[in-house]
Amino acid sequence: EPLRTKAESLKSEAEPLRHESEPLRTDAEPLRSEAEPLSSETEPLRPELESLRPEVDPVRQVLQEVDPTRQEADVISQEPEPDRHGIESEPNRLEPEPISIEVDPEPAKQETEP
Repeated sequence: EPLRTKAESLKSEAEPLRHESEPLRTDAEPLRSEAEPLSSETEPLRPELESLRPEVDPVRQVLQEVDPTRQEADVISQEPEPDRHGIESEPNRLEPEPISIEVDPEPAKQETEP
C-alpha cells in the first residue's frame, strides 16, 4: 500500500512534465532530421580527430591551468564577427607601431682637443 501511494504521487508529478516535454519533442524532430546528414559527413572525420587528441589534450590542460575561467568556446571563437553595420571587424588588438630609425650615412666626427 505505501508503494502504491508513492507510485500515484510520482505519477501525478510526472503528468505536468509530460505535457511540457511534448512540444519540445515535436520541436526536436525537424532538428533531428537536419542533423542526420551532418552526422554522416562528420563520421569519416572521427578517426582523424581521435588521432589529434594526444596533441590537443596537453594544450587544453595547460590552458585550463593558465586561465580556469576561460571556456573552450572562447578559444575557438576568435574569428572576427561582422559588427552592427555589417562590416567585418577585427578583434580588438593592440598593434605595435612601426619604429623607424634614421641612420646618418656620415658617422659623427668626434672632436678631439689638442
